[in-house]
Amino acid sequence: MTKVGIAAFIGALVEWCDYFLYGLAASVIFTQLFFPLENRLFGTLAPFIATALLAWAGSYWPVVLYVMAAGLISFVSVYLATESFREDLTEELSRDPAAPTGGTSQTT
Repeated sequence: MTKVGIAAFIGALVEWCDYFLYGLAASVIFTQLFFPLENRLFGTLAPFIATALLAWAGSYWPVVLYVMAAGLISFVSVYLATESFREDLTEELSRDPAAPTGGTSQTT
């Protein structure tokens, strides 16, 4: 082997380690860091589903359809979410949870 071949091998090995560590961090750590209220299995489950689809079909089209379906579900969910831009959210926080609904409280 020449020096160029050895250097290329070492460079490819270091690059593979970087991609492996980033992929591991993206699926395990970043999911919990940026989406703490979401299902923690989604970050680790989505790459496995994509890999299984790729192995099953032998083509990338099922993975593309999977990502498109996930994007469509996300878009519909955000579109149907209620808007709270012009609402006073402090009123909701200051209300007594034990008080009956309807705005008046009864004392005996």
